Amino acid sequence: MGRVIDDFALGSFIDKRVSTYSGGQRRRLDLAATFVVRPALLLLDEPTTGLDSQSRLDLWQSIRALPGSGTSVLLTTQHLEEAQALADEVVIIDEGRIVRMDTPDQLRREMSTRKLTVATLEQMSSETVHLVAADLQAEVMHHEGSRFSLSGEILLDAVLGALKAQGIDERAIVEFSLAPPELEEVFLTLTRPKAVQ
Repeated sequence: MGRVIDDFALGSFIDKRVSTYSGGQRRRLDLAATFVVRPALLLLDEPTTGLDSQSRLDLWQSIRALPGSGTSVLLTTQHLEEAQALADEVVIIDEGRIVRMDTPDQLRREMSTRKLTVATLEQMSSETVHLVAADLQAEVMHHEGSRFSLSGEILLDAVLGALKAQGIDERAIVEFSLAPPELEEVFLTLTRPKAVQ
């Protein structure tokens, strides 16, 4: 019991009446109660709702430790960052039907879209960023000063050419990454209504 109190940082308020707990404290107590007994299967539905950032990260750590102690976890969540951080396997469901099932990393790798992030020594105009995006047939996700992010079917070979075409010398690039999409983008792609043909 003492370990559960420590794991969920309940010590500062465990001796107080439950009616005086904040929403986050009450949520942590509810979750801690499920950890008192180590079941073979633990069902968690939106476990971090109402938790502050630190409590959420602490709970994630506790959830990650469960399989090592013999408890399987079935987690339902709409927070795809949570699924990406915790799940060994993800099942994407749309309108009651299973659309896809795989590991988070595999789902992300299979997408043809990539996220490109570039930062340069000098600020770039919005026009320049949009011209690079148009060259790469990508969408501008973020642009602030000398840093921008694009999303699309971006090929590494085409990136430097698109930057060079807009007068951005590769020696001026201070940050460059081309990564698979986040799980949320995968979910949206797989569940978005298809265009009427």
